[in-house]
Amino acid sequence: MGFVEKLETETKQAIWLQTDEATEWTPEDNDVVVPWSNEEIGQYILNGYVMKAAADWTNARIEKFKEREFD
Repeated sequence: MGFVEKLETETKQAIWLQTDEATEWTPEDNDVVVPWSNEEIGQYILNGYVMKAAADWTNARIEKFKEREFD
C-alpha cells in the first residue's frame, strides 16, 4: 500500500482511528501517541471507498451486458 506511506503521520493516525483495529486500542496512562498500521489503513480505504465506488459504477456497456438473458 505505497500510497499510504506517502500520507502525513497525522492523516494516517486519523484514518487508522476509524478502523476496526483501532476500536480495540486504548491509550495507556499519559500516552498521547496514536499508533497506526499502513496495512489496516489501506484495507480500510480499499474496502470502504474504492470497492464501494467500483460496485456502484456503471456505463452503457455494463448495463447492456446486464440486460442479456442467460440460459
